[in-house]
Amino acid sequence: VIQGTLVLAGGSIVGARDVLIDGGSIDAGGNSISFSRDWSNTGSFTPSSSTVRLVDGCGSSTARILGSTTFNNFEASSTTGRQLELESGATQSYLGSVSVSGVSGQRLLVRSTQPGDPAQVNLLAGATTTVSWIDVADINASSGAMVSAMAPVASNSVDSGNNTNVFPAASMAAAPVPVDTLPLPALLLLILSMITLSMWFRGKLIPKAESR
Repeated sequence: VIQGTLVLAGGSIVGARDVLIDGGSIDAGGNSISFSRDWSNTGSFTPSSSTVRLVDGCGSSTARILGSTTFNNFEASSTTGRQLELESGATQSYLGSVSVSGVSGQRLLVRSTQPGDPAQVNLLAGATTTVSWIDVADINASSGAMVSAMAPVASNSVDSGNNTNVFPAASMAAAPVPVDTLPLPALLLLILSMITLSMWFRGKLIPKAESR
């Protein structure tokens, strides 16, 4: 809990569970801060050229970012299928690189703390993003650049609705279901159906040779 002023002069914060800026301030300089559960800011955070990382931690199935913060570089990664909640009514702004990722079969869920009430995200000029294996709902990024210029399927991700400027507008209608979400019996049935359909078209389009 930071109630005074913390200046990271050549040092980093590593392995923290929570970072709570409670009326105080952090000047991150060019250093890094890693945490595994909650980031709560009711004070002041000076990002400078720092990197803030959300990582997996013991017993933390949900992580939250509370209050409004401007980050420089931000990374959120998980291999456990956990949920990252951004506070509805607050705005998270980003100056530098943003990387948000899960893994195959364990997408990182990105949500608002209040379902149906979008959290605000602002990608400022010069910010860059990399996303993969994420599932997003209730996020409004209309105040800045689009989070991902690619349809969700291109990054093995899912648009679960009520998002603005996160993925291209047609992504929900156009994106097919990623193959990794299909159980093996359904995948085999899909392949068999495609083969059967291909043989049917061949029979219709290629005339049989006449016997003489």
